[in-house]
Amino acid sequence: MRERKSSYGFTLVEIAVVILIIGLLLTGITAARCLAKKSELNSVISDIVKFNVAISDFQEKYMDLPGDMTDAQSYWPESFNGNGNGKLSWNTEGLRMWQHLSLAGFINGSYTSSSRRDVAKKGINVPAAKLEPGEFSVYYRNPWGQGFYNYIYLGISNGSFPWNAIVSPSEAWSIDKKLDDGFVNRGSVMAASGSSLPAELPRCNIAADSTEYNLTVSENVCYMIFRFPS
Repeated sequence: MRERKSSYGFTLVEIAVVILIIGLLLTGITAARCLAKKSELNSVISDIVKFNVAISDFQEKYMDLPGDMTDAQSYWPESFNGNGNGKLSWNTEGLRMWQHLSLAGFINGSYTSSSRRDVAKKGINVPAAKLEPGEFSVYYRNPWGQGFYNYIYLGISNGSFPWNAIVSPSEAWSIDKKLDDGFVNRGSVMAASGSSLPAELPRCNIAADSTEYNLTVSENVCYMIFRFPS
C-alpha cells in the first residue's frame, strides 16, 4: 500500500511568529529611515554653522567678502573678482563666493566660477547638501520684507536656483528653532513655499502673513533661507 503523506498547515503560533518578525523588520526599516532623515537635517545645521564661520574668517583675513572681493585674482589667478559693493548677485558673485572660500581653504571641495552670468550647478559651482537632492546658493535680496542682506538658500534647483521645496514645515521649523527663533518669516533663519508647488498642496506657513510654520503638513513644501553672519 502507498503511504499517505501528511499535510499540515501553519499553526496560529507559527503565523503569529511570522507576523511578529515582519512587524519587527518594518519597524527597523522605519526607524532606520527616521535616523537617516534626522542625520540629514542635522547636517544642514552643521553646514550652515560651518559656512558662517568660513565667511567670517575670510572677512577677517582678507578684509573683504568672499565672492565680492575686488582683488581675488591677485591671490588666486583662476578665480574672478567681485565689484566690492557687498551685494552678492545669485548668478555671478554668489557663485564665486564658494570658489573664493574653497581656494582660501575655509571650506572643503573645489568649485568653478565664471566671468559671466551662470546658473547654480550642484557640486560644480555650489555645494551639494547632504539632504538630498538639495544644494546651497547665495543671493542678496529681501525675503519676507526683512531687509536686504546676503542669504544662503537651501532647496532643490528649479534649473537656475534652489527655489524648489526640500523640507516639510515641521522639518524647517526644527532647523529654524535650533539656529534662530522658530518663526517662518523673520529672524536670521526663515523659510518660504517652494516655487512650482501644485495648487492643491498647502503652503509653508499657515497663512500668507503668518509667522507660524504650517506644522500639520507632512509634504515637502518649503525651501530655507539663512542670513549671512553680521
